[in-house]
Amino acid sequence: MVHRLRSRLLLSMAAGASVLVLAASPKQAAAVATITNNEANAIRAASAAAPYWTPGRMRSAKPMTLPNAPGLGSIVQTPAQASAFSSMASSVSSEPGIPVQPGSQAMPDVLLHQAMPLMSASNAVAPAAANASRQEFTNSRVVPMNVLKGMYPWQATGKLFFRTDTGQDSVCSGAIVQHRVIATAGHCLYNPVTRKFFSNFMFVPGHDNGSSPCGGYSWEYAAVTSSWQNGNGVLPNRADFGVLVAANKPCRGKGRIGASLGWLGWRTNAVLNKHVTILGYPCNLDSCQVLQQTNTLVNRSRGPAVEAGSYHEGGASGGPWVLDWGIPSSGQPANSLQIVGITSYQPGNRNQDYLGSSILNNEWVQIWNLACARAGACR
Repeated sequence: MVHRLRSRLLLSMAAGASVLVLAASPKQAAAVATITNNEANAIRAASAAAPYWTPGRMRSAKPMTLPNAPGLGSIVQTPAQASAFSSMASSVSSEPGIPVQPGSQAMPDVLLHQAMPLMSASNAVAPAAANASRQEFTNSRVVPMNVLKGMYPWQATGKLFFRTDTGQDSVCSGAIVQHRVIATAGHCLYNPVTRKFFSNFMFVPGHDNGSSPCGGYSWEYAAVTSSWQNGNGVLPNRADFGVLVAANKPCRGKGRIGASLGWLGWRTNAVLNKHVTILGYPCNLDSCQVLQQTNTLVNRSRGPAVEAGSYHEGGASGGPWVLDWGIPSSGQPANSLQIVGITSYQPGNRNQDYLGSSILNNEWVQIWNLACARAGACR
């Protein structure tokens, strides 16, 4: 079942033949079947992202609405069903990048704003072992985040600040996936209803109630998939993905965000019937100030997407779904620390407690390659 998003949500998804990209400067790598958005106001806003984000603006930023999808997908019981659904015969992957000096660094955090009280939403969740559709999961605050925010892999996740095309200061989640590349949801970057990119992107890795090991990173380039651009507001979406290329800044003796903090790998067509850790900054939990995690089995599919149990709501958009989360053990099999999904939508009925993700596919690979074509983004 699909659902048309209302324009007031300022979100939409897509299925077309091009990739939409936005550069913070007029120079852009040539690519076949791409659209360049060089609106002067968006470019000016992008170049001023860092000074735009004052402590007050960061504290008052609202969660990006996590799109709603009424109803439930179908439980996928066996690997054979999963393979038949998502054509898993071929899988493309990128390996994680562990920083040269992993672990906590002996240097002070960057204070972005004063700590806030950690509150829950008015519709606070009650403890439960499973959601209404029999998907078992566990949810918790990442602790001790005041320590883990300076350690890999936790420091490779973060909070994305931006200004929507209607002027609302908003937040999503994201993760570092290469030297300068940030992965998030397409609906955190671009509004297909108005056909405009958002602006003033700033990614804060390891965000922990106003502090971060390296502070905020501005951006140089953004891209979303054709399915997000041209899908006419249909949910679920085949490819609700987006990428940012972070601007360089010095931290821990390095100039690129991934070199300073490391990055997560990714793998296409590899999420169904997998146990994953879903990470993000949902604003219904701890005021979206502390990283949250859900551990769950992804065993339900719906159209081009998959669904898994979670309490996360708005603010969690763009958060990674990761295989084998944590510090890999010596001798651990491959596939550790690879992103296989990105938070895209939630149920219309919040009593059902689940999240949806598009399955990483060829459209994800396309925008990742476009980002990697930028100077220093992946090499």
